[in-house]
Amino acid sequence: MRPIIETGSLPMLLQMALSGSGIAAIPEFLCQAHIESNELVRVLPSWKSKTENIHILYPPAKNQPKMVKAFISMAKKLYQ
Repeated sequence: MRPIIETGSLPMLLQMALSGSGIAAIPEFLCQAHIESNELVRVLPSWKSKTENIHILYPPAKNQPKMVKAFISMAKKLYQ
């Protein structure tokens, strides 16, 4: 497959798919609502992209900032 456009911006990729510019590989958490509303259609429902591990390194702290806790919580939900 030869892509016509390559980007590191998932929001841009999503907008291009929504505008009818072609097929895109977009993480489910970004496009699920658009699939449910029939704005997007899965063309290869059994295909999955290669998964990657995510590592979060941070210094131990008794009073961890709320933003760090929220990010770790979100990452755990997305990557489990």
